[in-house]
Amino acid sequence: MAKSFSLILTAPGNDPILYRLADERVSVGRSEDNRIVVEVKAVSSRHARFEKSSAGAYRIVDLGSTNGTRVNGQKVMNSAGVVLKHGDRLLFGETVEAQFLEVVDGTTANRPSAVRRAALPVSVSASEIENENAWIPVPNWLDPSADDLDMEEAINPVAAAVARQEGSAKAGRR
Repeated sequence: MAKSFSLILTAPGNDPILYRLADERVSVGRSEDNRIVVEVKAVSSRHARFEKSSAGAYRIVDLGSTNGTRVNGQKVMNSAGVVLKHGDRLLFGETVEAQFLEVVDGTTANRPSAVRRAALPVSVSASEIENENAWIPVPNWLDPSADDLDMEEAINPVAAAVARQEGSAKAGRR
């Protein structure tokens, strides 16, 4: 199954932005020559870089930034970087947060889903990223025509399972 990788980046005072990671190397920093430009003083001009391995996984490498890069609270210390997993939380400098997403493309169960396929991460070319019009708001992940159970399942599958269990326990007491 094919995988796609994305980053949801949130800078102070801005809405979250979704970036599709498709290139072998994607640089992050304040300088305009980065693929992902972050205009925050705590972020160095050439802060970090995402690198795709031959196995298809991404890692994050800090490029000697002043305020560092963290993955799940741990500072990225050496040039080997840190291999990223779905859901990893990153911190660039002191205030720019991001979440790494890995989506496995494939089929799901036969029942309708509240998550729209069209809302999965979008592809953005390198030239578009250099343009400020490439800032893409995080899409609405829910299909308003889905029933409440599907929506609850999409938002929080654990809470949906608990609600189903509580509902069946109440029905058994009657």
